[in-house]
Amino acid sequence: MVNYIRSAAVWLTAASAVSASVLPQVLLGPSSTDTPPTKQPITRTARFDQHKLVHISPPCAQTHSNAVYESAVLQKLSTEKTALYKTLAVDQRLDVWSVDQDGSVVVRVDPQQLQDLRDWVAAVGDWFPCTDDEEASVRSEPFRVLVDDIQPALNAESERLNKFSQLDVETQHAQWFSDYHRYDDIRTWYNSLAQQHPSLLQIIPSIGKTAENRDIFAVKITGNKTSLSSTDHKKQFWFHGLQHAREWIGGAVVQFISAHFLTGYGIDEAITTLLDSAEFVIVPVMNVDGYEYTWTNNRLWRKNRRPLNDFFGSVGVDLNRNWPEHWGEDGSSSSPYSEVYQGPSAGSEPEVQALRKFFLSPNHTSLIGAIDFHAYSQLVLRPYGWTRKDAPDEHLLKQAGDGLRDRIKEVHGKKYVSEREIDLYAASGTASDWFYGKEVTKWLEGRHLYAYTIELRPSANEGGWGGQGFILPPEQIVPTGQEIVKAVKWWAQFALDHPLKKKD
Repeated sequence: MVNYIRSAAVWLTAASAVSASVLPQVLLGPSSTDTPPTKQPITRTARFDQHKLVHISPPCAQTHSNAVYESAVLQKLSTEKTALYKTLAVDQRLDVWSVDQDGSVVVRVDPQQLQDLRDWVAAVGDWFPCTDDEEASVRSEPFRVLVDDIQPALNAESERLNKFSQLDVETQHAQWFSDYHRYDDIRTWYNSLAQQHPSLLQIIPSIGKTAENRDIFAVKITGNKTSLSSTDHKKQFWFHGLQHAREWIGGAVVQFISAHFLTGYGIDEAITTLLDSAEFVIVPVMNVDGYEYTWTNNRLWRKNRRPLNDFFGSVGVDLNRNWPEHWGEDGSSSSPYSEVYQGPSAGSEPEVQALRKFFLSPNHTSLIGAIDFHAYSQLVLRPYGWTRKDAPDEHLLKQAGDGLRDRIKEVHGKKYVSEREIDLYAASGTASDWFYGKEVTKWLEGRHLYAYTIELRPSANEGGWGGQGFILPPEQIVPTGQEIVKAVKWWAQFALDHPLKKKD
């Protein structure tokens, strides 16, 4: 354990945002003997033998004014950067892992799909030959296999997690950020934090039930002192993680933020000032059923686990296409087989219903900012995802998003991209657009929130693998948490200093 503390302390010191006296607490977390850790061996039934990760470049732009297109899809592919993602994820219902700034994608392909997809990419290239050397260089390898078989990486992860699960609860909590954790263990860990910081942390045991009747818990973190007058209310911020089940780093970062705030209070001046001025409302695991399913059955599961009761026995809705804000528009699919299936109706899913009801409670009328944590691609995305029209507060939203990006880079040099979501790809019915959208704004009597989706490590252009992608090594948890903690501290203070005004 001493070696673990020493090596992790080097990481935290690099963040230059936490005093040395805080380091052991941040790393070790609380100890507890309440509930034994989950020790069931991981024997996932879903396998991905010979499934490949393939990098696909977009076609060269068609510059001929008299071009004749065989279909509207081909026309869009030649003129819109985001069209390749939509074609593969929505129209062809493939599992897209990442989208890069040039519109190229990384997609998981099973052996039966491989040749058909290769032929399709070749045909698109024939339709749109490159017209200059630069484009030709970019598209010199339009179809490239990055990983020939993803199953060995999944096997290695399961073996590592099985070893960690055999540790007793005190040891697991002592080494909390050295690996990822099951839902029940996360809940126990937060209970331990509440015992250690009873004046700072409140746990709401259930804000609603999942499709499989599990509780979705939430926490609130705030300081026990305030300089506000008795008639004022603390401003509030909202974080949630693991809306998409396989994006484990999102949940780990939310836990890291929680521990950092709690252990830094009273020691770190910036954290103390922030928590005395604001309250953080956090849902650590939104998609509980889906997250548990990634441990017990299918590591790459994205959606929730509600049976759709159709002829084919389909299961699951993409929760981040189900929010009631421009639901069912571009970037979503009406096919239950799609990874971006929007659900049968807006807000149909119990997880979305639970968070929506909790968000809109009378206790949360002082919310001024919200972040939905995802993975991966290293992006700070702001509204909108459903239209190319600028948001009314675009200037401040961009300023805050760029500030998040810049503070992240200051810690470990990681480069995130700050942009409107629509500039990456179209997406409708998302949480961040709902945060900024009509229902929330009406509830806040005309006031908008600073609303963002943050896509965490790794970047889309790091090859998407090498134990990366959604299978991010646990060694990345602490440095990812460090850079995000510094960024969100700055962001929250920025929002406090520059609140978005009510619109007429």
